[in-house]
Amino acid sequence: MASGVPVVGAKAGGIPNLIHDGENGYLVPVKDGWVDPDTFLSRVQTILNDKEQRAKMSLRAREWAEGWGWEAATSQLRNMQYKKAIENFNNNFWGL
Repeated sequence: MASGVPVVGAKAGGIPNLIHDGENGYLVPVKDGWVDPDTFLSRVQTILNDKEQRAKMSLRAREWAEGWGWEAATSQLRNMQYKKAIENFNNNFWGL
């Protein structure tokens, strides 16, 4: 997705947290531990054959992936550390 490519993945485990069905890729149902091959093939064919849908999903995949890059991770870490420093100050200085 970071390369701007929509993906097809199993609707199992943590994968649904990454792939938003129909937005940045497709989720395929799992039965007895296996993805449904017909649905998988159908989803891949949709991405390959529908240029307009593929373009939209590619853009969304890239946008979503950018939210997990180094810049976003650093920003989140900075914000967490800042909040922790404020809490420590308030606890130690004001006794809150």
